[in-house]
Amino acid sequence: THDLAALGAASGPSPHPTVGALAALYGGDPERARELAELIRTGDTPTLLGIAAYVAGEIESVAGDADVAEERYTAAVARARAAGSTFLEAIAAVGLASVRHRAGRVAAALEGYRDVVDHWAEGGTWGHLWVTLRNLADLLRELDDAGTADLIDAAADRAPDAPEGPPGPGHISPERAPDRGQALALARAALTRHLRAVRDSGVHVT
Repeated sequence: THDLAALGAASGPSPHPTVGALAALYGGDPERARELAELIRTGDTPTLLGIAAYVAGEIESVAGDADVAEERYTAAVARARAAGSTFLEAIAAVGLASVRHRAGRVAAALEGYRDVVDHWAEGGTWGHLWVTLRNLADLLRELDDAGTADLIDAAADRAPDAPEGPPGPGHISPERAPDRGQALALARAALTRHLRAVRDSGVHVT
């Protein structure tokens, strides 16, 4: 609503309803999200092109079109990297890893999560890191590593700086949940372990 009001009141350079599109999408209205995404005017600005591609990737990911979502996320990463927009690159990389996970491309998903976990950790961006770790936990369960996944989810459920989300499916009491440093170490060890297993099996990362 605020994005549209700003768009209607603007003179000169127009605002871009990217947040409005994402709000509609996350609020359960993907068609409204598509309508707002069409109002984004990028010109030839690399960052705006990257943001528009990211929004499109999120929409297609929710819609279940993994191939198109991957194309959009990949374009967003490339645009962001060209512009030096490390935050945009990272959030697009999270989406890319998630959609590759859902498409069954485990090796590529693991590599993507490893890189973006390192990025968030280096910058101390724990709000986004918790979201990424929760996504990783879902993949770890599919790799028969529910013990690690449960610990990571319990740490996220306990953390005051983690965005609100559904509790993890594990049954670890808050008193037994690791702290955030321990959760990060568990995630990194799991990523190393499972990537090694994938490589030993002869699966190539794509």
